[in-house]
Amino acid sequence: MADWPTQKYRLQYPVTVGGTSYAFVTIRALNGRALAALDRLLTPIIEANKGRVINEANPPEITVEQALDMLKLTLAEPPEVVDELHMDDIAALDEVAGPFLEAATSQIGKTSSNGGEPKAT
Repeated sequence: MADWPTQKYRLQYPVTVGGTSYAFVTIRALNGRALAALDRLLTPIIEANKGRVINEANPPEITVEQALDMLKLTLAEPPEVVDELHMDDIAALDEVAGPFLEAATSQIGKTSSNGGEPKAT
């Protein structure tokens, strides 16, 4: 996985999880397991936003839990790290992870059994 697209992000507020300190996290391209999990996460988001025009000016409505779960899929670090992040780091990571999630959702659209329903991102 070393050759996969990644991006390091320096945390504004480092965290310690399970005795390990994290000053940086690595956002990465999703693997097959993460793609399947993202597909499952997107299903209720798509349902909740049916009938809405989704674009940059009118983003999909998602819960904080859904947003955090999507962020967890993009990090190389354990998912528990996301649970401990400061809200400023979460907001910044959301911006950094966006292109990785957009690339993944385009793959889901090609392979998903959801009949090609529009994605919520």
